[in-house]
Amino acid sequence: EEGKTAIVDFESERCPHCKAIAPTFDELASKFSSDKVEFYVIDAEKLDDVSFEVGGITSYPTFIAFKDGNKME
Repeated sequence: EEGKTAIVDFESERCPHCKAIAPTFDELASKFSSDKVEFYVIDAEKLDDVSFEVGGITSYPTFIAFKDGNKME
């Protein structure tokens, strides 16, 4: 969506690092979510097609920001 930024956490249920960072990600989402910034968590192993389409996901957790629907580099 125009003017929006999405921060996406691609993770796996079996990933110990994902479980460890989840409270921090949730805290950031609570603190910084707004009309212009949204936070999402995606279980990349359950949604392989999404992970493949986004590309560049080789390990978990992977955090990617999207601005106006486009992946930020």
